[in-house]
Amino acid sequence: MATATPLYLNAKTVQSCLSDKEIYEIVSRMLRQLNTADVIKGPKAGFGVSVEGDHLYMGSLSGCILSDSSAGLKWFVVPSANWSRNAPRVPATILICNAKTGLLEGVLDATQLTCDRTAAMAIAAAFACARRPLTNAAVIGAGHIGRALVRLLAATQAIDCIAVGSRTESSSRDACDRVASSVRGNLNLYATADIHQAVRDADVIFTATSGPDDGNVVRTEWLREDAIVCSLGSRREVDFDLIAGAWIVVDDPEGMKARSSHFREGGAGWGRIATDVGNLMSGEIHVPENEGRVLLLLGGLGVLDVALGARALVNSRLKGLGIPLEPGDV
Repeated sequence: MATATPLYLNAKTVQSCLSDKEIYEIVSRMLRQLNTADVIKGPKAGFGVSVEGDHLYMGSLSGCILSDSSAGLKWFVVPSANWSRNAPRVPATILICNAKTGLLEGVLDATQLTCDRTAAMAIAAAFACARRPLTNAAVIGAGHIGRALVRLLAATQAIDCIAVGSRTESSSRDACDRVASSVRGNLNLYATADIHQAVRDADVIFTATSGPDDGNVVRTEWLREDAIVCSLGSRREVDFDLIAGAWIVVDDPEGMKARSSHFREGGAGWGRIATDVGNLMSGEIHVPENEGRVLLLLGGLGVLDVALGARALVNSRLKGLGIPLEPGDV
């Protein structure tokens, strides 16, 4: 049986094959369908290793979408020193196969796509928690995920203001400058090194910092009583008061308990996880009206990467892009 030649898509080609709105639409749809038989969340696996004194975490995420006949895996590496190198936090590669035949369809550089996927997941889940219109947003962290958050917020949400906060005003301003060309003219986008100033009037706050240690990047006392906070960092970014008092949504409850002592018995978040993102996005669970602050703690779901990688490959064939991995039909 003749099949299409597998393709390799570099980061630039991936970017040209997926618009911001398309990324958001795909991720939102997958999140709404997480608890259906069509979407299979594969296992996560990982291990730590030291290379020339640098500690790295390496692992894989996998998934399958039966309706698209797509299955695949993302391999990623988290070097501990990349935050200080201004290098991507999570270099990654996605491999996509046909779910029916198991044959390879393509390989993609997924480093930027990981940032875009993470941002889209955060925005979709946070706005699903809204109990009123969300018009003011804050993005804390001016790195690759922070810039993706600003870009996708501007492209997909009817908000009036985005405050970008980081350790220094220059890095915040640089993040704003990098996305300014893709931001609509009537959106107020401003940079600050004062995190308190950035979050105090925000309806929704996204934290995507990359420091090596836990820290109180965002403090409960700075926030509106009904603020929605979405934390995407690999370390703790919010104070214990928020963990202990918020209505909490996670991507994987058991995984969260396994990787964070804050959610085991005796921890600040023990018994505080209200639901997972699949139940939230499907509408099975709603944020109670009488709840105050909402905290989302989100990591990675491999099935989102598979869905985005599969669509990028489809679009690349329509556009005539990509590098053939073999000289003819398999």
